[in-house]
Amino acid sequence: MFSLTDYGVFLSMIAISCMIGIYFGCLKKNQTTADYLLGGSKMTIAPVTMSMIASNISGITLLALPADVYLYGANIGFLCISMVIVSFLIIFLYLPVIMKLKVPSGFEYLNLRFDKNVRTLASLLFTFHLISPLVCIVCMFYTTIGGFKAVIWSDVLQFLGMVISMLSVILVGIKSIGGFDVVLNKAAEGHRLDFDFSFDPTIRDGFWPIITAGTVLWLNILCFNPSSVQKYLSTSSLKNAKNVVIILCISLFGVFALTTLTGVILYAKYEKCDPFSSGKITKPDQILIHFFFDVAADITGLPGIFIAGIFSASLSSLSTSFNTLAATVYGDFILPNIHKDVSPKTERNLLKLIVVVFGMVCTVLTFAIDQLTSLQNFVSSGQGCMGGLFVGLYSLGMLFPKANSKGAFWGTIVGFVISFWIASFNQWYNLQGAFNSFIKPLSVDGCNFSFNSSVLKPLINVNKPFILYRLSYWYSSLISAVLVTVVGVVISCITKSEKEKLNPELISPFAHFIIKKVRGRREAHIISDLEENEKMMGYKFEKK
Repeated sequence: MFSLTDYGVFLSMIAISCMIGIYFGCLKKNQTTADYLLGGSKMTIAPVTMSMIASNISGITLLALPADVYLYGANIGFLCISMVIVSFLIIFLYLPVIMKLKVPSGFEYLNLRFDKNVRTLASLLFTFHLISPLVCIVCMFYTTIGGFKAVIWSDVLQFLGMVISMLSVILVGIKSIGGFDVVLNKAAEGHRLDFDFSFDPTIRDGFWPIITAGTVLWLNILCFNPSSVQKYLSTSSLKNAKNVVIILCISLFGVFALTTLTGVILYAKYEKCDPFSSGKITKPDQILIHFFFDVAADITGLPGIFIAGIFSASLSSLSTSFNTLAATVYGDFILPNIHKDVSPKTERNLLKLIVVVFGMVCTVLTFAIDQLTSLQNFVSSGQGCMGGLFVGLYSLGMLFPKANSKGAFWGTIVGFVISFWIASFNQWYNLQGAFNSFIKPLSVDGCNFSFNSSVLKPLINVNKPFILYRLSYWYSSLISAVLVTVVGVVISCITKSEKEKLNPELISPFAHFIIKKVRGRREAHIISDLEENEKMMGYKFEKK
């Protein structure tokens, strides 16, 4: 159980996060709206990078991913390779266009490239993470008061807490088992290191679904997600933003490697006495916390550091979502409908009200999470569908000059309906146990206590699901991205473009290069120069 020292470490993390919010909110009374949402676009590389790492390592990452490795094996570690691919795609295809935006909402690009209807549709589809009520309350406090800078610097603190937490689990775990070699040997014997390179699309995890669909999923998270766009724009230049991407992807490579190793360590520890089957835990996602208190409960202060690290991961993800949500809702739904002479103070108060309202909604809805048996499959499937829509939509705009607003709008609608239809049935069958056959061998032969067995059983007395419902949940992102792009291109080709001229700044430099190479300079007239007053611009919060 927790000692007084453990409680002290845990509460200190909460207190410092709140103090950061107070500092940037109360002491910086002249904070402008631009400061509140973008930190004045003067943030340096180090804090922005650490903030992005922290905000993309959620409590789900630290808890659910190791549990997933424990049950299904280490194939999910292929995400490390996806990070390398994602970094190249962001830097060379998309970031040069994104950094030309002058607003804290990435959805403004969709308005400039297509029209208001496409932008509004994308804004409505945008969602945020649901964590525990306590996390929501703390996040609401320092995000509402301090704004973007409070989010950035509290993320830096929480990043350090997560690193310490992850390393403590790994080091204590390896020592308790008997060494790194022992861990690997036990994992290999238990088939946790059986890597699958099959082309079968119905396997749950494997090289191809994770490399292809996982890349699409993380491309959205690190490139098109409004919180990522917001942080790139907070830096002072394209060069700095590219450096952030490189450091971020290298760091996430390390994070996925460490969390995969953590899952392998969990199996090595419980190879002969599975905590779930033996009734020690009620859900597989509880295994990491059970493991830590099993091996480190007697080390004063360390349990407090561990829980603070998990708490930090949740704080960082949610605080980023709150600040981004404020920018999105205000810029896309409120600003176009309010009086143009509204004062900066009123704007800031509206932004803070948005954070509080959605924080309260988040707190209420979070209780639904408790009904899930496993988070990794559910979260990746839902994020995949939504993420694929945005990857397809932004790619349609940046890589296909002939795409128009009709194609973008209906491509998104079709992609949304079909991908969520497939994912919903997939998750339904998952809850019925249809994919439990992918679980690696578990044993209770070494348990030295009596218990009532609680085993994850495969689906029985139900017909084998249709093949679309048996696709790996990873493919949710790839399906939605392909649908948006293909349908968008087809509809654009059979409908007339609404714009006679297309701003070249809205198209990726890569697309410019391909057009010149494939069609020749004479046939590249589709991208026409605009007049000076038609240069890429967006709404501005500050009134002159």
